[in-house]
Formats: sequence, structure tokens, C-alpha cells
Amino acid sequence: MRKNIKRKVLATISALALAFSMIPTSLADEVDTDASRSEFVNQLDSVNMEEKTSDTQGVEIKLEMVNVDSEGRLEKIGSTGLETESKLDSDNQKQSGSMTSLSGSNRYQTAVKISQNGWPRGAQNVVLVNSSSTISGTMATPLATTYNAPILLSSNQTLNPNTLTEIKRLRPRKIYIIGDTRALSSNIERSIKSMGISTVRLSGATVGQTSAKIANEISRHHDVDTSYVVSIQNGSADALSIAAQAGRTKNPVLVSNASVLNSDAMNFIRNNTPNVYYIGGAGSINTSLLSRISSIVANGSEANRISGVDRHDTNAKIISKFFGKGPFSNMLIAKSDDIGMIDTVAAGPLAAMKNAPILITKKDRIQRATNKYISGIRASNLIQVGGGFSYSVTSGLQRALFGISSNPSPAPRPSQPSPRPQVTPSRGIKGKTIIIDPGHGGRDTGAVGLNGYKEKDWTLVTAHACADYLRRAGAKVIMTRTDDTYPTLPERADLSNNEGAVLFCSIHYNKGGNLVNADTGELSGNGVEVYKGKGQFANSVANKILNNILNNFNLRNRGVKDGTHLYVISNTNAPAILVEGGFVSSSRDVNQLKYKDAQKKMGIQIAKGIVAAFN
Repeated sequence: MRKNIKRKVLATISALALAFSMIPTSLADEVDTDASRSEFVNQLDSVNMEEKTSDTQGVEIKLEMVNVDSEGRLEKIGSTGLETESKLDSDNQKQSGSMTSLSGSNRYQTAVKISQNGWPRGAQNVVLVNSSSTISGTMATPLATTYNAPILLSSNQTLNPNTLTEIKRLRPRKIYIIGDTRALSSNIERSIKSMGISTVRLSGATVGQTSAKIANEISRHHDVDTSYVVSIQNGSADALSIAAQAGRTKNPVLVSNASVLNSDAMNFIRNNTPNVYYIGGAGSINTSLLSRISSIVANGSEANRISGVDRHDTNAKIISKFFGKGPFSNMLIAKSDDIGMIDTVAAGPLAAMKNAPILITKKDRIQRATNKYISGIRASNLIQVGGGFSYSVTSGLQRALFGISSNPSPAPRPSQPSPRPQVTPSRGIKGKTIIIDPGHGGRDTGAVGLNGYKEKDWTLVTAHACADYLRRAGAKVIMTRTDDTYPTLPERADLSNNEGAVLFCSIHYNKGGNLVNADTGELSGNGVEVYKGKGQFANSVANKILNNILNNFNLRNRGVKDGTHLYVISNTNAPAILVEGGFVSSSRDVNQLKYKDAQKKMGIQIAKGIVAAFN
């Protein structure tokens, strides 16, 4: 009894200590607000991104509370930090690590999600940057970490409503505005001041001069010993790769073009930082500029240049140089295409807070240089910033970074039957044991689409209708869940194996990639597809289900696809399929599927395809 009481006391003290450690640090001294307001946006032409996309999938952020159980252990009440919105690719998630997502329906909401995760109790400072400039977010990252501030985004004329709401939640005393009035207008500054928040505008005539202003502001707060020089010559990908390192060391990022670093930045280096690193090859920062900088510092030779054959190779080399090969507690994952990178503008301070590198990848495939680097490292938690990644990318990252083989099989437990080869079931549905698996459930919402429709709700309605039809046809149907609960992926597969099922059918709905309508949050992608496991029978079931759905819904045919990379397919003894019944993020699909009768009809068509395959 005394031991239990002692455990409870210790656990409570630990929880309180953790809570107090998350309180933001105190404000720095006030700074002169009469910063230069000269032209800024014109200098962003080579690095601006069109403000029309942020690949998305929604995610809820909740504070966590804890309870103490009878043994003095902390138990979660609700959830905290990252609330994963699982998609199809999450079915490949393994138990040796976790992959979570921070994204919203546009770039502003993604920045808000990051802010809510990193600063759940508010922040005394906020950094505001133009939503179309990746380079602004990169050079603002060490400023943000200096003042323990999230980075939020705004268009150039007015505060986005999502940003405004988040500012009110954070309740900052001061907001640092990056760029002149062409980047972020006087109207925005007046709106901020009207809320009783002071502002500091950091601006120069060029992007490079603005970076020097930021550097000087950082050095006002603390001594710096290193500068990271990046170039706008070939875009912002190389610059983005250094954001996490600059943020965690609170050392400035200075912006040049290929041959010139402005005099303000040169003077800052001469007076403050004995160490300089150059991010990018000779095409981005030429040898002549490097030599001029090297002549005024103790450690700034060509040996400090970090570059690769492309942005992915440079990214891998930066992580390897400054973060090593882990193992990492956390690693952030971001898209490497020019438009997709805008999602990551706000990610730098969170990465620094978690002492995590930012790994960039194409959204539809992992490049050779990235694969080579991750093949030898491990990470416990992957944080996906922004949506739109293909299942092949997310599953590939998980396999490599969690140390999982391509086709994992859980070790048999004593209570489990030994795995057996898949065989084609005998004809006829009567008496056959079939597992119907409504995807997601409980805390795992699955995809969140238009009007807040949740995948877990649709899959449950569809699965019940499918199971009812199959039972009437004479099958013995077992559902992995019958209400809003969450069985783990191993539990779903184990249920099928222990019951000796002859077919495993998992039911899901999909979510798209690129933003196509900022007002509604609609994403690209629509239609129905079916993933199949190994064997002729799985192929037959998948095709018959797909044809039945297409004959009864006006949905795009996305085909039958190999699903052997998916956990629930690769770990069931029975032939297995996974149905993606449409996109919750597509107005075309949602208009057909948003009613329960339509979701039930989907389940009946799935069942009819199963019956046809047995006959």
C-alpha cells in the first residue's frame, strides 16, 4: 500500500514538472519598431511560391491530461500533441515506431496545427511571415527559436482568419513581422496592434538585407558563433534543409545570390561569427564569393560547403553533417517540390524544439540519395508536415526508419495458429467465415474531409451494411469493430487468423493531395480503388467488388492495385483486400457518398462482389 502511495506521489510530481517545463520563457526587452520599410516582396520573385496549395489532411490537436492508476503509473486521458489522422498508408504503420501528421486544409491551417502542437499553452512571441515565401520562413526560424515563438503565415494584405484565431489563442505580447509593407501590409500591422500586441518589423531593401536585420536582432539577444549562408539563386530547397539546424543552435541564416552577399551581412559575419557554412553548390554560391567570406573569418573555407547532386542529396548531407546518423527520437518529413515546401515554412521552430532534422522527399517517391541515407539510421517518431504523400513514400520511410522488413510478419504467439498458405476457398458463401474490417475508429479518425466528414464514421456504416448482406447470404461474418473503438492493426490481423477466416476485407475511404479550392478545402484526387493481397482469389474478389461499385456509382475507376505493403493484408493468413470507396476530400465523391443510404449502398456492393467471387 505504501509503495503504491509513493508511486502515485512520484508520478504526480513528474507530471507537474513536465507541465511547468512547457511554460513559455519570459519576454526579451522591447525592440525599436521603426525598422526599415523599404521594398521586400520584389526580391522574392525567384523564391515565391504561388499561393494556391498546401497538400493536406486534417488533424486534431488536444491537450493531454493524466491519471494515476492503482500501481502509480501515469495513464492518458484523451490525447495530446500529435493526433494522427490516419490514411490508407497508415495501414503499413508498424508497432516499433509511430508516424503522425500535422496538416490543415491550407498552408495557414498547417502552420496553425504546428503552432498548436508546439505551443499548446500559448506563446509570448510570434513570428509572422509572408505565406508565399519559403525563404522568409527559413531565415526567420532561428529568430523564432531565440524568442520561443511559433511561425505563422499571412497573405500580404490581410490576416488569414485561421492565423488571426491562432494569434488570439496564443495571446502573445509581441509579434515580429518579417519584411516590408509589400510583404506584410501596414493594415496587418494595425490589426495586430488593435489587439494590444506590440510589433517589431524586420525589413531590408532586399531579402539578403532582411536576413542581416534578423541576424542582428538575434545577436542582440545572445552571442552567436556561426552563420549559415544560403542562396536564392536556385530556389529555397537547400535553405529549407538548414532551418532545423539554424533553429536549434539559434544561429542566423544569411541570404546571398550566387556571387554577392550584401554589405550588411558581410559586416555581421566579420563582427560576430568566426564560423560560416555554405549551403549549396558552386552554382548557388560561387567560389569567388566563398573566398571573400573565408578571408574575414577563422573557419569558412571550401571545406564548409555542403552540397549534393540535387536538393535531396544536399538535404541528406546536411542532416548527416549536423545531426549525424541518430538514432533520432523525432524526425520531420516534408515535401521537396517547390509548391509543397510552403507547408514547411512553419516547421523549423518545431523541429528545433524537438531536436529533430527535417527530411525532404518527393510526395510520390523517395529519391536515391534519401534512400541511401535513411537505410542506415533509425527514428522513433516521424512527423509528417502537410499531406499528399503517397503510401509508397510513407510506408517506405517507416520500413527504413523503424527497421522493419518489407513484408513483416509478427512472431506467432502460443495462442495463435501457425501461418498457413493461402488457398482458394471452396465455392459458395454459406458457412464461410469472413472478416469485415471497418478502418480506423475511436481516437483514430482516419481521413477528415469536406465539411468535417470523418472516414471512421463512413467505414462503420458501410461495413455494417456489408456484413448484414453477407449474413443474409449465409456467411459467418465477424467484424473487427462494431462501434467507435480502435482495434490495433495486429489485433485485426490476429482476429482473422485465430478465427480461421477465408477472406479478410478492410473498408476505407480515401483523401487527396493538392489543394484545388481554398474556400472549401477540396483536394485533388477522386474515385474508387481496391488493394489486393497475394493469390488468384484475392485478385478475383478485388475485381468483382470494384466492378460492382462502378456499376452503381458514378465514381472514377482507379483500378485494382497491389496491397502487399499494407499491414492488414500482409499479416493475415486469409486472402485479403482493402477497399477505398471514394475520397472524403472530393466534392464529386462526397456529393454521392455523404448520405448514410449511399454509404450503406457501398457496403452492399462490396458484399455482392464478395458473393460473386465465391460463386
